[in-house]
Amino acid sequence: MKNVIVALILGLSLSVNAQNTPQGNLETKSVKTTDNQTTKASNKVSNNSTPVVVNSTRSVNNDQPRRDTSTENDYDDNFTPTVQYRTEPRQRKTYQGPARVAPCYTLYEINTRPMTDLQGYFNLGLELSTGCKSSLLFDVSSGTNTFLDLQVSSAMIGFRSYTRRNMTGGYVTARARGRSYDNRSAYGGNISLMYGWKTLIEGGISFAMEGGLGYQGADGIYGPLPTWAVTVGYRL
Repeated sequence: MKNVIVALILGLSLSVNAQNTPQGNLETKSVKTTDNQTTKASNKVSNNSTPVVVNSTRSVNNDQPRRDTSTENDYDDNFTPTVQYRTEPRQRKTYQGPARVAPCYTLYEINTRPMTDLQGYFNLGLELSTGCKSSLLFDVSSGTNTFLDLQVSSAMIGFRSYTRRNMTGGYVTARARGRSYDNRSAYGGNISLMYGWKTLIEGGISFAMEGGLGYQGADGIYGPLPTWAVTVGYRL
């Protein structure tokens, strides 16, 4: 028993000594490897002492023109516009007086009666406007009737009221005429009321036709008789 304990003690002491004995080859190799790694690491750090900044932003290629979308409208094919109606309050109308019309000017028109001229009488008349729709009439004639061999001289004055402005359109004429026959050997005349129509043709030429009823006669013999007239004039 005593020998066994001594043997265990010797074996334990030998094991401790073996662990404490340095192994030159392994330690030198380990140190050498460590020195190489340290040297390489130090060289690497010294060579790259300046920090490298890597820009992660991607470069933009400006060679291609950029698309201008400022003038483009994005429409939706399925978009339906909504129409909104706004009702405004009714405005109160104010009276502004009568509408302005063009002013009326004094018109002159010389005329003649073709049917009187065909009977051999010299006839000349004048129509003078007195307003936008009114005028005065003057007429004289003299000569010998080619069918009855009767000398007649006459003078007429009348008034017209038109339905239109500037002596055109429909009108009503009231006139009175005095006559002398055979160089003042007899006298006569008439008073008549007629309705007519006047048309103004290009160039200032006018054409009027009228008809109505008159009270006329001569040498004290008077009575109602129909009367009519055709007038051709020229407006000055």
